[in-house]
Amino acid sequence: MKIKIHKRIFNKRYLELLKDRKENILILYGGAASGKSYAVAQKLIITLLQGGRNILVIRKVDKTIKDSVFALFTSIINQMGLSKEFDTNITDRRITCKNGYQILMKGLDDPEKIKSITVSKGQITDCWIEETTELTESDYNQLLLRL
Repeated sequence: MKIKIHKRIFNKRYLELLKDRKENILILYGGAASGKSYAVAQKLIITLLQGGRNILVIRKVDKTIKDSVFALFTSIINQMGLSKEFDTNITDRRITCKNGYQILMKGLDDPEKIKSITVSKGQITDCWIEETTELTESDYNQLLLRL
């Protein structure tokens, strides 16, 4: 199945994100409401549709996920007209593409929560840290150890 998404739905400032990138770490700077999170979520939705990759989304505090990144992903999926391509599970904070690849969302307020994370197909290949400034160096190091 081929899905066509017109580039006009993307913020011109972040169109470069859509290109296949080789960097291990990508840092986006910008002020509040600059569109960083929206652009990253769009990119990750497209990545999931292309298959072969599973994505872990991290925030410092687990209970902030439902009303932030999970809501953002579901909103963008609906705006892009892709709701038939994804199953969403708010309880597990997991979005599964019909191709079997997934986005999982976890908090780092308890590093044990990211131990032994499994996905239904393949392994976790990508990680997005939302609101990176909330994390400590220790949090980041724990994440690197676990992934």
